[in-house]
Amino acid sequence: MKTQKKVSRFLGKLPSPLMSSPQSANTNCHVVSIGNMDIPDAAGVDLSAYSVGSSGVIALFDETIPAGGILYYMLPDSSLSPERALTQPSIFADTGIDLFVDSFIKHYKSKKENIRVFLAGGATAQTDDDAFKIGEKNIERARAILKEKGLTITAEETGDPSNRTIRFQTATGTIFVRMNAASKEIHLK
Repeated sequence: MKTQKKVSRFLGKLPSPLMSSPQSANTNCHVVSIGNMDIPDAAGVDLSAYSVGSSGVIALFDETIPAGGILYYMLPDSSLSPERALTQPSIFADTGIDLFVDSFIKHYKSKKENIRVFLAGGATAQTDDDAFKIGEKNIERARAILKEKGLTITAEETGDPSNRTIRFQTATGTIFVRMNAASKEIHLK
């Protein structure tokens, strides 16, 4: 895929599946699957992430370009599986967010002060007995790493026991969040 090849140059030839962007029925929309990221080359590409539950999604938008990207990570900490973090860093918040932010800035030559950040996911269990609290940990970890990277979260849709579908219009900075039967529109500009 053209996007993957071009971004891979910037990433120092990290192994696949670092980037994954199968196109949906709408040829102008890339579907980002869990454990992957997408930083599209083309302007106006929409990005979607489905079934965002306890996992996390970070969308970055630079309104001066305008351009955006999505990271869809699953777990908060790569110490759970250091070997897997080497081959698929985007599956973990710590390795994925670092790689995603650095790649976004390098690819678009963005300045941190121009980047808007959207955070979603971290769904809670539907029972009171959520011993692992993965959703909570995913969001806490993302907030801490983004703060360390000097980025401020512009908007978020986190918590709650429901899955979300995210659709990000990278040309406008508009994010549509669908949860159950409700929809919400968020503008990062």
